[in-house]
Amino acid sequence: MGKGIKSLKWLYPALFLLFVAWTAVGAFPLVNYEGDSNAVLGNITTTLAGGEFAPDHYYAYDDQPLTYWLIAAVDRITPLGPEESYCLICWLAMVWLAWVTVRIVHRLTGLSRCVILLAWWLMPESYACGMYANSAVAATAVAMVGIWLLTRRRYLWGASVLCIAPLLRMDIMSIYPLVFPLFCFLGMNWRRSLGVSALMAVAVAAVATVGLWLMGGNILNNFGTYAFWNGMIEPVDRVKAVVGCYSIPGMLIIVVGLVMLFRRKEWLLAAVLLLPIVTEHLVYIKMGCAGKHFLYALPFAAAMASYAVAWLVDGVRRRRPAQMAIAVVLFLFEICYVVVPVWKTNLYEELLPQDKKRVPRLRLFSFRIAGYEAQAGIGGGLWFGTADEIMLMSGNVVYPFAIHNLKAQFKNQEDEMLRFFDGKTDYVAVTIIYESYNRFIVALYNRGWRISSEKTELAKAPGKWPDNYTMQTMDMTDGKGHVITVMQWGTITPHTHVGESVKTEDNKITVFLNGLRFDGRPVYYIMPGYTAFVWDKYHENLEAEHLLIPRVPAVWELPDSLFKSLDDGR
Repeated sequence: MGKGIKSLKWLYPALFLLFVAWTAVGAFPLVNYEGDSNAVLGNITTTLAGGEFAPDHYYAYDDQPLTYWLIAAVDRITPLGPEESYCLICWLAMVWLAWVTVRIVHRLTGLSRCVILLAWWLMPESYACGMYANSAVAATAVAMVGIWLLTRRRYLWGASVLCIAPLLRMDIMSIYPLVFPLFCFLGMNWRRSLGVSALMAVAVAAVATVGLWLMGGNILNNFGTYAFWNGMIEPVDRVKAVVGCYSIPGMLIIVVGLVMLFRRKEWLLAAVLLLPIVTEHLVYIKMGCAGKHFLYALPFAAAMASYAVAWLVDGVRRRRPAQMAIAVVLFLFEICYVVVPVWKTNLYEELLPQDKKRVPRLRLFSFRIAGYEAQAGIGGGLWFGTADEIMLMSGNVVYPFAIHNLKAQFKNQEDEMLRFFDGKTDYVAVTIIYESYNRFIVALYNRGWRISSEKTELAKAPGKWPDNYTMQTMDMTDGKGHVITVMQWGTITPHTHVGESVKTEDNKITVFLNGLRFDGRPVYYIMPGYTAFVWDKYHENLEAEHLLIPRVPAVWELPDSLFKSLDDGR
């Protein structure tokens, strides 16, 4: 199956170069839109700008220590800043992951490399992971190199690479049980396979533990983090993550490919491909809330899907009606959209023009369904957000262009915000959402600002996140006498009013804010567009589509009435 195109030796390089060029559209500009990675960037920037190296305060440092060091190294040896470094690393890792996945699957199955690349391309996470900053894609790319070396029977080199990958992201180890059936598939007897697998497990655990300790972390902290997030994620978030990773047609062709694999009675190969998928989904059965959480299993899912794609390619070549019809449906799903607004609010009417600006669409016709006017045409379908990513329900052929537009829009917003502060000095920049805090620090660092003094955790409310808060201030200077105090004012949860949050937090925050006011320094509130919520003129936090444009200016001066309400305790 799929062997008819093997004779076209130029086709795979051409197809792969097309894949690289297509993904580059979404990778650039090198801007990150995901909140947790903004925290990583803020932590790294704080240290690079002259702050203390404090891994205990870094976001998920114990899960991804080498990622921190890699970003810092690229920042130091290239003209790129931390954000640009992280985003470029992710795009290059995504390209490398695609290349090595094709090599591995081709070696295991013998299928055409073009067919394998097409199957990989049908999985949205295969390219979405390279268009925003995350540690999963680099860890997966490195781990797949280790597995590729194992398939070539370079066991020592392969094991060594597999030991390094967890330092980029610890949960990559969730797919490592595949080495036992892989060794059996490669010709080892089961006893030797079990023994070598056990030795590798000990080596990986030892390197991860010692390596993290040498970099200032503690591997045991990951268990507490895992338990915490297991209780936070809703079932609908897990469903969106799976759909975002594989897509609906992608899941169908994976199942078809698995059936075909069983019919061929390739039991060992089926075990090699199925085991990492099962273990990965078991690890994230309660916690998986983004497509990247299932990225580690994606190469093996794509391997199964390759059998179905090969069957379709063969059927199209032979002009078999059933396969041709399925191929046409898949093609239409990738290039077409149907948008049905399922809510009627002023918010929707206001956001629709912005959505049109981001997602390329050519409307062909409209129709009414259940009282709503729906649209259909060529281009990207509805946005939907996992916890970390922005995905399209259909029409993924324009996905990189939509992400490019989104990131360019963010960059313009940030530049506008920074221009507001040009020429201002000795003021306080207050943020509530930690994404805004981190992005502002990164933006100042990129403009040459450095830390003159730093204090962390001035106050901390009791309880678990997100009901607690931390107070962090940082004085930054441009070396010309201009000073900014950047302050994280705590944590606001969805459906919470700013005023309500202030009334529930302890008195330290009131004292601190009023102290700033009595010093006579102006206080500015920063709300960049790097958030999953829309803020209206009443400061109400509305849950809506991810990454929408705030309907208020990105920066405004806090009014005296706010401080008066703090004084009165209202």
